Amino acid sequence: AWAFATAGQKPRKLFSAIGNSAAERAPDCKPRELANLAWAFATIEQNAAKMFNAFAEEAVQRADTFNDHDLVITTWAFATIGFRSEEFYEAMAATSRLRASAFTPKALSLAVTAFQRARHPVARFFAQKLEALTARTAKGRRSSLSAVGSYGQTRPAA
Repeated sequence: AWAFATAGQKPRKLFSAIGNSAAERAPDCKPRELANLAWAFATIEQNAAKMFNAFAEEAVQRADTFNDHDLVITTWAFATIGFRSEEFYEAMAATSRLRASAFTPKALSLAVTAFQRARHPVARFFAQKLEALTARTAKGRRSSLSAVGSYGQTRPAA
């Protein structure tokens, strides 16, 4: 499914079969498998309700076993297809908030997008985190550029 979605292919019958099979096997899927399948279905805009419902149930129960990337990718995929479940978004938001300080800028940006699409208030938290990180990074770059710009220059005696 991931390869077809990456290539922009939309074999609806194949995805329907994959979705039905994945729904039945959801309890056996690793978080990365759940995230990748959800991403693939969202990317080609195929809402497989049975699969997403089964995946949501697993994600709620096992959110703490998802790594940072899988948390935000899964949340993004569910929000992209318009999945509605307060329980799902609360579980993903709670776990994501606990780990937000370790998120990369890309993960923070994706979290903002995902939770905005889901209309979840935690989007503001992630937007503030991203803004603060961007400001720190810009300040660090300015300091580095200033240091590089003054390299080799002598300071006047005091």
